[in-house]
Amino acid sequence: MSITKKFISMLLLVFSILTNSYANIIFGSDYGTYFSSNNGLNWSKVSIKGQPFLNTNAEVVYTDGKVMLAGVNVVGLVVSFDAGRTWSLSNSIPATLATFYKIQKINGIIYVSMLTGMYRSNNDGKTFNKVLNQGGGITNNGNVLIVASGTNSGTDIYRSIDNGVTWSNVSSLKVSSYSIAESNGVYFLGTGLSGLYRSLDKGETWSKSAELFGLGIKHIGVSNGMIFASANYNGQYLSLDNGLSWKKISDLSNTTDLNYMFSGNNVVAGDSGGGAYISLNNGLSGTWTIIPNIPTSQSIISQASTGKKMALGTNKGFGSSAPPPNIYISDDGGISWSAPSLPVNTPSIHSISIS
Repeated sequence: MSITKKFISMLLLVFSILTNSYANIIFGSDYGTYFSSNNGLNWSKVSIKGQPFLNTNAEVVYTDGKVMLAGVNVVGLVVSFDAGRTWSLSNSIPATLATFYKIQKINGIIYVSMLTGMYRSNNDGKTFNKVLNQGGGITNNGNVLIVASGTNSGTDIYRSIDNGVTWSNVSSLKVSSYSIAESNGVYFLGTGLSGLYRSLDKGETWSKSAELFGLGIKHIGVSNGMIFASANYNGQYLSLDNGLSWKKISDLSNTTDLNYMFSGNNVVAGDSGGGAYISLNNGLSGTWTIIPNIPTSQSIISQASTGKKMALGTNKGFGSSAPPPNIYISDDGGISWSAPSLPVNTPSIHSISIS
C-alpha cells in the first residue's frame, strides 16, 4: 500500500472513531443482565464469582458509559467502573430483601430508590449514603428535589433544598402514587385512581386536576413546556399551560399506557399495550404516527433515552405467532430504529439503559 493510501486509510479510521454513534446499552432479562459497548453488536453477561442469583432479573439498570449499575432483587446493587470489564457488589446498599425501584442521576448525583429507602452517591456510585427510609419517585427543579414515597395509607412527600443532602417530610396525601414530574417550578403527581395532583409551593400543598380526576396516571412526561399525562386505558392528555387545563390527544385514543421520551421536537412513546408512537411536532394532536418496525403485538415494558439515543425493551408478545422479545435502538431521536440480535432467549426485557 502506498503512503498516500495509508494516509487516507488513517484519516478514514480517525473520522470513523470521531463520528461513531455507538451506544452503551445494559438490560435486565429473566436470565441475567447483559451489556454492550457497540450498539448491541456484541454482548457480555454481568457476572460475579460466587453469585448465582445474578442469573435472575435486574429490575433497574443504569449506564453513563464507564459507570454501570444493576439493581438485582435479593442480590443487591452490582457495579462496574470500567465499562463492564469487572463487576462487584456495592457494600453501601443492603442486599437483604433488596427490592429496587429506580436508578436516576440528577445534578451529577446518583440516586438509588429501593423498598428499604433512598440512597445517594456523589462519587459516581462508588459509595452511597442512605438519605431516606422510604424509596419512591424523584424529580427536581435545580437543587430542589421532591420524592413521592408510597405508604400503607397513601403517599408521603419529601423535599430537599440542598441537592439531596438533607430531607424533610412536607406533606402527605391519602392517595397512591404512580409518577412524579416537574415543569417550570410546578410539581405533578400521578395517582392510582385519583387522577393528577399539582403543587405550586414545592410539594407543601396539592390540588386535584378536575379534568383528570378518577383516572390512573401511570406516567407523566415533560418537554418544551408541554406536559403529557398517560391515563391507563383512558387515553393520553396534553397540557400547554403548565397543568391548568388538559386536552385529550386525538390520535392516541386507542393506546393503553404510554411512557414518553423526548429529543428536541420529537416525542416517542412506548405503549405497554403494544407498539410505539412518534410525533415530530412536540406531541400535538394530529402529529402522531405508529413506528412501523416495532410490532404492535409486543408490549413496551422498559425504555430509556439520552439526547438522540433511545432504547425500547419488549416482552414476548401476544399470540402463538408473536415475535420473540427484543430491544429496539434509535440514534436519531426515534426516526429510525434497529433491532440487534440478543444474547439470550428471555420472555421479557425488564429494564434498560443507554448512553
